[in-house]
Parts: sequence; structure tokens; C-alpha cells
Amino acid sequence: MDDLTPPRWPGGTFQIITLLESTIEGTRDGANVKSVTSHFRCQHSLLSFSVSHHFLWWTKSCFAFAWQGKYHGAGEQAKRASDLDPAYFFPQMAYGWIDIEAGKIHDAIPELRRAKAMESPAFVTAFLGYAYGASGDRARAMAEMEDLKRRSLHGHVLPFNLALVYIGLGDRERALDYLERAYASDSQWMGLKNDRIFDPLRSEPRFVALMRKLRFDN
Repeated sequence: MDDLTPPRWPGGTFQIITLLESTIEGTRDGANVKSVTSHFRCQHSLLSFSVSHHFLWWTKSCFAFAWQGKYHGAGEQAKRASDLDPAYFFPQMAYGWIDIEAGKIHDAIPELRRAKAMESPAFVTAFLGYAYGASGDRARAMAEMEDLKRRSLHGHVLPFNLALVYIGLGDRERALDYLERAYASDSQWMGLKNDRIFDPLRSEPRFVALMRKLRFDN
């Protein structure tokens, strides 16, 4: 077993990893996600089950460590996954996300830009838009939002992606509007309990109500 095995999985970890295992199939967010998933499967089709299992384990561990504030351990797990397939976007995105969780927004931006360039799905663009907004670069945040609309199927952007950008921009009301829409549309990525991105919303009654609906209030 890995020497950095986390003692437990914080709530929401498996919603996050679902993006790797099933929910990013198809073009529901307007990106050519099927080709990304096919790339991963093609790259790893000749690998043993053990190696593929380790890729998922390391990625899960990355989120688990970060949500416990163990950012160095999270980075080590992301590196292990990246070493397995340097061309796959998800570990690179994880580097940026870890920086966000650690409060290092400016450091996250180049990592997320690299992830976006790796034929990544739209939620990577949403995280980049969030990072630009949270760093005070409103113009670039709005540019990423426009890019989300261009990349999306028939102009429809997943509500969760728009919520991320609006949180970065400090627009709590619009962020909550889109989080509620994400919940209503049964979004697969609703790991709101642990993620620091949502800290600005935690005192909002609408967010508290959403946490109750997701059974994250305990």
C-alpha cells in the first residue's frame, strides 16, 4: 500500500472521481470529452489492471489529502498520476486545484492553463475562469466564461461551471442561482462540503439550504 494512504475519504471525493470513471462521457458540457476519455482508455488499454487501479487511487488520494489540508501529500499523489500519463489533463488540473485549495490562486493559473491546453473538458475552463476572477482579473475571467459558451453544445453551459466563474468574480447571487440549477439538473459534481472555493457562500441561507438538500449539513 502507498506510504501516503489517507486515513479516510472526505465527503464528496467519489462525486469528484466520477468525472474520471463515468460522468464525463459524451459531450454534455460541450467539450469533446469522449475523445479525452477514449485517449485515457487507449493509453492504458495495455496496462495491467493494477496500474489502472493505481491511477484512480492516486487521483482519489489527491482530493482526499487536499480536503484535509495536506497539500504536499495531495501534490505527491497528483504527480504519481501525472507520471503514469503526462498527456492526460486531469492530474495537471489537479495541480491547479490544489493551489486553489491552498489559497495560492496566482500559482493555480499557469497550471490550469496547461491543463486546458490538453484537450480538456469544459470544467477545466471553469476552474481557470474562477482563478482569474479570484485573482482580480475580471477581464480574463469573463473571457473564459465566453469560451465556455463557445465550447458548449448548442450554447448550453452546465450550471455548475458558470457557478464556479461567478464565485471567482464575487457574484454570490448568480453563483447560488447556478448552483441551485446544478442541483436541480442532478449535477455529478456537487462536492460542496469540503472545497474551499465555496467558502464565500457558506453563510448564505440559500447555500445552507442546498447543503441540507445534499445531506451535507451534519
